[in-house]
Amino acid sequence: GLCIVTTIHQPSSAIWLLFDSLMLLSNGKQIYYGQANEAVSYFSSVGYNCPKFTNPADYFLTLINTDFPNHVDINKLNDLYKHNISDKIIITTNDNKESIAKSFYNPNPSIWHFIVLSHRFFINTLRNPGIIGIRLAMYTMLSIAIGGMFLVNGHHTTDKDIQGRMAILDYIFCFYIFQSVAVVPFYMWDSVTYDRERLNGDYGPLAFVLANFLATAPGLFIIAFFSTFILVPMIALKNFAWFLLILFLALLVAEGFICFISAIVPHFIIGIALAAGAYGFFMLCNGFFQLKPDIPDWFIWIYYMGFHTYVFRASIVNEFGSRGVLKDADTPEWKTGHDVLVYMGMNNVQKGDDCWTLVGYLAICHLVYYLILKYVKSGKR
Repeated sequence: GLCIVTTIHQPSSAIWLLFDSLMLLSNGKQIYYGQANEAVSYFSSVGYNCPKFTNPADYFLTLINTDFPNHVDINKLNDLYKHNISDKIIITTNDNKESIAKSFYNPNPSIWHFIVLSHRFFINTLRNPGIIGIRLAMYTMLSIAIGGMFLVNGHHTTDKDIQGRMAILDYIFCFYIFQSVAVVPFYMWDSVTYDRERLNGDYGPLAFVLANFLATAPGLFIIAFFSTFILVPMIALKNFAWFLLILFLALLVAEGFICFISAIVPHFIIGIALAAGAYGFFMLCNGFFQLKPDIPDWFIWIYYMGFHTYVFRASIVNEFGSRGVLKDADTPEWKTGHDVLVYMGMNNVQKGDDCWTLVGYLAICHLVYYLILKYVKSGKR
């Protein structure tokens, strides 16, 4: 049930009989592609008869290898092949003499490339535990640990509990996003495969980017769902569905950010360091460690540029926007959840708007990733 592709120079007769399909190339030009057991008939049909008791592989090699003095005109063989398959007939079989319709050029449209790549990414995800399996276990154990540390914090409304809940939300989203740096090596390995297959003209960057996103999203949703399923009831956080949506979008954007980082660096160590550094700046300026009015002017641009800001703001509004009276609050300014938002400078923030901002950020990340693959890694040698 396995498809094995072999590049071989001069197979023996025994090995030759094992091949199902055969492609002959010379000077980068295609001389033949089809069933291996029909290659002799094809060459006979164009005037090149393989002698009896001769290994077909040896005979074909003498015809097309330009290192041999008696090789045939390669351009002629290439033209013959293109002429024979341009419309409908490639090879006539020895048994039933039926014409087999095939095309010289790849007939698959972009949608077929997308389907095949999506299937391959899904299979790779299932086979490689480091992409989803280990991450799911890691996020699950971390969620249980966080839940145990801040058990039912959401039921308490003292100043200390309110500040603790802000810290919980910042830690959850920032650290869960940060762990996406672990997948940089996987994207680097995919990039190597992409470079090779793009050079071969197998597919374009659009199908690759879309298929990669489609295959990644379900696994990230599973991680977000299990994490939310553990965290929300244990800590007594508000609005399960909104928390799940915010966490899911945060993981998607982080994955998209890692995609284009991995496309611009030569080694995964550099990619991990670069992504970690960017995340460090985004976390520093997301409005938790320093409220927005207190962030220096030379750092405020990071506040707006980093997607951590919108994740944190949406999570805070989700948690405190629907809370009524905080009966145990010690600070006079914190009598309701709205008062907390005023203190954080988020009283005019809409979590839905910030979620849409994250969707836009996600689109920009994948657009940049696509442009890098299309124009920087253009497939030109």
